[in-house]
Amino acid sequence: MLVKNVRLFSRNFPEIKKLYKSAFPPNETYPLEILTLMTLRKQLIFRVFYDDETLCGFIYYCLADQTIYVSYLAINDAIRGKGYGTKIINWLLETYPEKQIVLNVEPLDEKAANYDQRQKRVRFYERNGFYLTPHRLKEPGGEYATMANKGKLPTQNFKKVMSVFSWGLFDPIIEQDATG
Repeated sequence: MLVKNVRLFSRNFPEIKKLYKSAFPPNETYPLEILTLMTLRKQLIFRVFYDDETLCGFIYYCLADQTIYVSYLAINDAIRGKGYGTKIINWLLETYPEKQIVLNVEPLDEKAANYDQRQKRVRFYERNGFYLTPHRLKEPGGEYATMANKGKLPTQNFKKVMSVFSWGLFDPIIEQDATG
């Protein structure tokens, strides 16, 4: 797979934006142009993946001292289920073997209209070495369950990477279940 940086005036930006808008509901997104400009900071990284000329997907993530926060991971609908999501996750794991990776998913709420989709998403990440942590992220777009790889997720590491990611523009609330 070919891995490229995403830049605002990249030839492929309209194609990436179309995937972004189709993969995430409006309440879970920020303007893609702003997210792309934010990558001028070295801690925020936006990569797109191609197989020949086919857009496979993208990943948008934040680097902190010991932690990576994956904000967005999207796979082209036309090739979903063909292993590209796993390839992108593996690329991230190989690129940063020393870091713990953290991401958020919609919580497993049996009453949710998209419960099956939520289950599939959690199972995908579990197959790729992630587990559900006791952490919950609350932000204006909703409440999310947190998944991580590599052992227990220290709350202070999660807060640090979220602080770096947000630029102080929002103050996400991170809670822990009573079991955590």
